[in-house]
Amino acid sequence: MITVDRDDFEIWASHPVTELLIKGLKAEAARAKQVWVDASWDGERNDTSLLVALKERARLALELSQMDAGTIEVMLNGADEEA
Repeated sequence: MITVDRDDFEIWASHPVTELLIKGLKAEAARAKQVWVDASWDGERNDTSLLVALKERARLALELSQMDAGTIEVMLNGADEEA
């Protein structure tokens, strides 16, 4: 079983570069949402595959920006169990 040291994770999470990465992920989620709204509202680019891709991009960016040590442990240990 893989464990993530909480103190090490907090040190990494509070690093200025990590904070910029998280800020960038949140900004990308907001940008993708706005492009989705613009594309669906205008109707000119009402392409279902584009809208699905934008929604998934925003969801993933937010999910990554909200990860904590526990979430990472679940991901890694779940991956080991499936292998």
